[in-house]
Amino acid sequence: MKQTTEYLPIVGMHCAACAAAVTNKLQGVTGVLEATAQIDTHSLYIVYDAEEITREQIAEQVASLGFSLILTTDETEAMSQALEQERRSARQLAWRTAIGAALTIGMMIWMYLLGGVGERWVAPLVALVAYLYVSGPFHWRALKQLRRGVMGMDTLVSLSTTCSVIGLLLAYGAEGHHLHLYLDALVMIPAFVLIGKWLEQRATASTASALRALLDLTPREASLVVGEETRRVPLQLVQPGMTVRVRPGEAIPVDGVITSQSVTHINEQTITGEAEVVERGEGDKVFAGTICLSTAIEVRAESVGADTALGHIVATVRKTLADKPPLRLLADRIAQYFVPAILFLGALTFALWYWVVEPGALDLAARYAISVLVIACPCALGLATPTALTVAVGESARRNILFAEATALETLPRVDAFLMDKTGTLTLGSPSVTELQWFIPEEERAAMLSLIVSAEQHSLHPLAQAIVAYGEAQGATTSELTVTEQPGQGLLVTTPDGELRIGRASWIAEGGATSIPPCDLTGSLVYVALGARLIAIIALSDTLTPHAAETIAQLKAQGKKLLMLTGDRKPEAQRIAQQIGIDTLHAELMPQDKETILTSLQDQGLIVAMVGDGVNDGQALARADVSIALAGGSDLATSMAQLVISKPDLSLLVEATEIARQTVRTIRFNFLWALLYNVIAIPIAAGLFTRWGLTITPAIAAAAMALSSICVVVNSLLLQRRIAHHRSK
Repeated sequence: MKQTTEYLPIVGMHCAACAAAVTNKLQGVTGVLEATAQIDTHSLYIVYDAEEITREQIAEQVASLGFSLILTTDETEAMSQALEQERRSARQLAWRTAIGAALTIGMMIWMYLLGGVGERWVAPLVALVAYLYVSGPFHWRALKQLRRGVMGMDTLVSLSTTCSVIGLLLAYGAEGHHLHLYLDALVMIPAFVLIGKWLEQRATASTASALRALLDLTPREASLVVGEETRRVPLQLVQPGMTVRVRPGEAIPVDGVITSQSVTHINEQTITGEAEVVERGEGDKVFAGTICLSTAIEVRAESVGADTALGHIVATVRKTLADKPPLRLLADRIAQYFVPAILFLGALTFALWYWVVEPGALDLAARYAISVLVIACPCALGLATPTALTVAVGESARRNILFAEATALETLPRVDAFLMDKTGTLTLGSPSVTELQWFIPEEERAAMLSLIVSAEQHSLHPLAQAIVAYGEAQGATTSELTVTEQPGQGLLVTTPDGELRIGRASWIAEGGATSIPPCDLTGSLVYVALGARLIAIIALSDTLTPHAAETIAQLKAQGKKLLMLTGDRKPEAQRIAQQIGIDTLHAELMPQDKETILTSLQDQGLIVAMVGDGVNDGQALARADVSIALAGGSDLATSMAQLVISKPDLSLLVEATEIARQTVRTIRFNFLWALLYNVIAIPIAAGLFTRWGLTITPAIAAAAMALSSICVVVNSLLLQRRIAHHRSK
């Protein structure tokens, strides 16, 4: 057996039923060991025996269902092709949605402002466009679903609009029937459902881009060292044991060990999540996806591609996404039983009236049967979620809260534990000067600050840049200096008064400044000395995000469990935890450590949310029940997160939780109303109460159906007032 695991982009899936059809089809194919089609990432996770089945044969199986697999060997190129095809599909959906909305608005103007003038020729024209163009894809997909024995929302929309056309034709030649009552269902159903699908498509598109963001972190080529030469080769040709050269500004392509006798600075934020640049030299370990900043290095490859630390993050993210079941809206689950039941009731109604109650009364039997089908129209079911989501997403966006996936709305209110990354989440992720302690007279300080800033502007180190920003804010001026940077120690400037050293305390002492008093400043400390004279101590710390401590207190009051997870040093993590009020912290973690802590909480039965901002949080974000990112995070974190807070204000997390709670409550009420309406209305439409004079014609059934939809829409619109009311408290 030659077991092979692949992730292949799929083009053409539109709903959970499509993904379920692909999954079920492939799981029954010889040679396929495991298969999961994912509607959120539009991809196929498949494990198969390459000795029994080929990629091309798998593609043929998928094509038999009307979908396409992208089989390009270059994974990045495959995702690009799939993305382009999905964009074309999205444009088509946008056009249909716009035309459906325009027809709905135009029909309302025609009905209420123009009095339905000329309905004998307007109604057929509107019906033709609505049924064949706006609803056309629903009919086509419904036929394919029925062929596979699946009934979803497409089936409901196709059935309801078809029944409306039948009702329209019957009413067209009869007196006393109003054509616009049937046009309501024919136009409004596909328009509102298309709006919901458009919103869903825009939300799920970001999940696919998350995987691409991960893949883009590693370069596709490497500079391979062969003897005295360096050759640019595709990364696939690099094997463990080979040596690659990395120039300043380039991403390191492999996991390995530095072999050159040089010291460089590396941005390891991809792996550790920390903004602080680290110093690495001969014999030190480096990771793929991290950035070489200052000096060219040579690295002996130990792990390449999927075997690197970044590769493991990619694999974990993808596998976790594959493990999650496709998004199944409640309406689709209900539809599995609702549609067959309504078809049966419609047929039963016709049979009873035609052969039992009023034998031979074809018109009467048809009228009651159509009334059942029309009044049971799933418009209210189709509107229950999209309308509430539209209000919730709009209100959230105005508050800088972006829900990327609907599942976050349902899960967020039930979260038991919040796991918080430190840098970029609880803190802003960039150092700033918090205190400057001088040891010289006040009249000398301005000139000395200008000298310090003039020296620091020659360094790319984040601490140096923070000191420059502080000095400029204090009005310091700069001048040209000759500066020597001592790797890992600090900056050396030769002045008429002696050597000016800016850096570590131990290095300052080597220059003669041995009388360094005890310091109670916290954070990263930078010492300044002129010869043997101590000039100043500069304290720099990462600053808390706005309202961080207040938010933690509110979540604690709600009974939530709070943990800080960080790759930073323990002393700094403890300082932030004390400031912010978090009692449980884990420091100096690797990405897999965060995932391990998260899964241990899930094993205890807790619903866990991960709040992170970096690539190093990718594994935990993928595994979490709810993934949350704050503004300023990596492209991976923000594109993967189910919830993105687009400004650095942690208090919006509490507000997002309340919005989610109100939205779920509204959606549940909408579904309850839609189902209750059908339970009450269908027996009346079937003529069970005609003996007591209670009956419904198809026209009245259409009006009742429209009324049920209006109730759902109004309840969803009231969500805006509920959200505003809670915020004003």
